[in-house]
Amino acid sequence: MISALSSLFKELELSWKYKFRLINPLIVFALALLLRLINVLAIGRDYYANLLSDASTYRLWATRLAAGLSFGDPAFQMGPLYPYFMAINLNFGIDFYGMLFLQAFLGGVTAICIYFIARKLFFSDSAGLISGILTALFSPFIFYDGLILSESLQLTFISISLLLLLYTDNNKFFTLKVIISEKRILIGLASLGRATVLIFVLCILIYWLLKWVVSSKNVKTTLVKTALIYLAGCFIGIFPATLHNLLNNELVLISTNSGINLYIGNNSRANGTYEEPPGLNLSTDFTGRKIAERISNRPLRVLRFQISG
Repeated sequence: MISALSSLFKELELSWKYKFRLINPLIVFALALLLRLINVLAIGRDYYANLLSDASTYRLWATRLAAGLSFGDPAFQMGPLYPYFMAINLNFGIDFYGMLFLQAFLGGVTAICIYFIARKLFFSDSAGLISGILTALFSPFIFYDGLILSESLQLTFISISLLLLLYTDNNKFFTLKVIISEKRILIGLASLGRATVLIFVLCILIYWLLKWVVSSKNVKTTLVKTALIYLAGCFIGIFPATLHNLLNNELVLISTNSGINLYIGNNSRANGTYEEPPGLNLSTDFTGRKIAERISNRPLRVLRFQISG
């Protein structure tokens, strides 16, 4: 009798654990989505931060793309991922405010990804739940999901990529070869929003290098092949932007704004905060080409400006 009850309780315990494993990610997603929807409704359509600086550039760029027009210099001045994402939404009838609701959904997806990443890394449902809830509650994430900026889309791509990277390495969760390749391409695509995302690629390569140092000869060969495949996948994600720039006679991997950012942050009048230097008007000279040509007194290509700016 006692043995039977004990067996029954164990089965019930396993059943509840299984149910919680299904419920936990739904709790994380629902909490993240709810908080982000409240934020979007609270800031409204005309929140000032969505009408100036990068947000205003993205709005203009996306509007022109949706109308089939070009924007600025032929080479990409900023990461093209987000304005093209916005333009697609505009063509489907989703306005800029509507996109913020879509970003609220993406914030929920990111929270679920963090849940599964933590659960995998720490072998614990509790760790996954805590990490997922912290992601859902993290105020900077909530704030940026309500802004017309690329961070929301980038974070989702990075989270999905890292999730796939963790689970496909052991080939237990996702088994389709197409999905396995997507984890690399997604990192490349995320870098089209902001090139600093490529730091993640560097970190992953350093991790594989450390494994290579302590591995046997056969394992080393496998690691080298894996690293090369990973780099190739990342480049596939970046390649559309690189090809676009090359076709417009600019040897630039993603965007041409590194030179102007370097100048803004390091010119003689820089004070540690964002402040346009005298003579620079980003509304008419977004890449800083005109001011660079005036200072150097000669016409410049973008690559030369980046080196000499």
